[in-house]
Order: sequence, then structure tokens, then C-alpha cells
Amino acid sequence: MTLSPGGTIGNYQIVEKVGDATELLEDTGKRMWHIAVCDKVEPRTVDDLTRREFANKRDFATYMQMGQSYQPVDFRANRLTQALQQSFTRKALYERYHDEEWGRPMTDERGLFEHLSLEAFQSGLAWITILRKREAFSAAFAGFEPDAVAAFGERDVERLLADARIVRNRAKIEATIANARATVGLRAAGTSLPEVIWAHRPAPAPAPASWEDVRPVAPESAALAKELRRQGFRFVGPTTLYALMQACGLVNDHLAGCFARAAIEGTAE
Repeated sequence: MTLSPGGTIGNYQIVEKVGDATELLEDTGKRMWHIAVCDKVEPRTVDDLTRREFANKRDFATYMQMGQSYQPVDFRANRLTQALQQSFTRKALYERYHDEEWGRPMTDERGLFEHLSLEAFQSGLAWITILRKREAFSAAFAGFEPDAVAAFGERDVERLLADARIVRNRAKIEATIANARATVGLRAAGTSLPEVIWAHRPAPAPAPASWEDVRPVAPESAALAKELRRQGFRFVGPTTLYALMQACGLVNDHLAGCFARAAIEGTAE
């Protein structure tokens, strides 16, 4: 049976394919259910799977964004056994990003501009899509050096629209170039992108016990969105900017007990 994103199996929506694994999501109207299966699926057996429950799509999206998933299962001989095949590439990307980067304080202009750009491109897409294309994005956007990207013109826009390695969205591409120019403009005005972003750092909060405790937005991210828009930035909504705050260490949303949280707190001390 062929599985394709956007399709369905029974009541399940096919969210994403990663190698031989397929992410499935069921929306009952009251609860969200998630499973992951191998490509050779017998539809009549899907509902027999152990499913993970989510209260809403935001919780499911957060869970998926952080790379959490069940192992695929093998339907050979109609028996639900753990599949030997696993999507190691996706797991490695997520784990490396979580362990080494997500939530670590970032204060350099280039790094913050890169994350701001990638978060904008991620809007409406799975974060794994951006992680997979990250090197291609960097190559296409001159290493995310703000001065270089600020000098891009219409020919560069057309070049980027023709580059199949990245997300080819004109509005997001043009926003990235506009944001590079706005970043340079902040410097010319006597401030900087790091100064503006870190001036909106939320106060420390208790460690979340589960992903359900992680908020999707904060008053400070809304204030930052307003300020960046005033400075000429685009694709900088409060939710996108809170994701930036999480990624760049303005907040520490690693769960209580997570080794990365302890490492970040130890560095701060």
C-alpha cells in the first residue's frame, strides 16, 4: 500500500513520510491520536495500534517538532511487532539539534539572523523539513551573513525560486532579504539585532514538567514582534519569535529532568 503525505488511512491523516516510516494523525474532534507505522500497512489493523493521545493540535505539533515519535511497527503476518528499520537520519538530526543547539544562548548577529530566517521559512511546515534543508539554505543565502543577503537583488530572488534544495516561497525569500536589510539598518541606527532581541528576554519560569506545559507564545514575543515590524522586519509573528526565543536560549523550555536543561542552567551559573 502506498502512503503519501496529505492522504488518509481510515480516520488517520498521513502527516509525513520519513524513509519507511509514516506519521499518522487522527483528529476525533475532541482528542488527537498519533502513531507511526511502516510503509506496508494493512488498513484494517491500523486501529489496533497503541496510540498516543494529545489534547489538541498544538500539543501534537510541539511533540513532533521536538522529534518525538513511536517506533514504526511491522505488519508482516498481521502481527504488531517492533520494526527493525528506524528513521535514523531524522532521529540523528533532531537529537543533535536538541542536545547541542536548541535552548543554548545565542548572542551573535549572524546566528540570530539565521534562526530568524529559518523560523520564518518553517511557518506552515514541519521543523524536520527545515533541518534537512539547513545546509542548502545556508549555501543559498550566503551563510546568512546579513550584509551579503542585504545586497541580494531581483536576480537573486529568481535564483532562489529556482533552487529546489530550499523552500521556494517568494514571500519568505523576499522577507529574508528585507530582514537582512533591516538588520543592517539596526546597526546603522546605533543598535543591533542581538540587542533588540535580548532586550525582550522573558523572566525565568519554572521548568515544564511535560510538553503540555510549554506555552506557544509569550507577552515578550508579542512585544518583540511589534518592535521588529516597526524596524521593517517581516514574517515575525509572536509565535515565530517565541520559537526563536526557545531555540536561541532566551527561555529554557527543556523539560524538568532533561540533561540539556541542566547543562544550560549550569552554564548560566
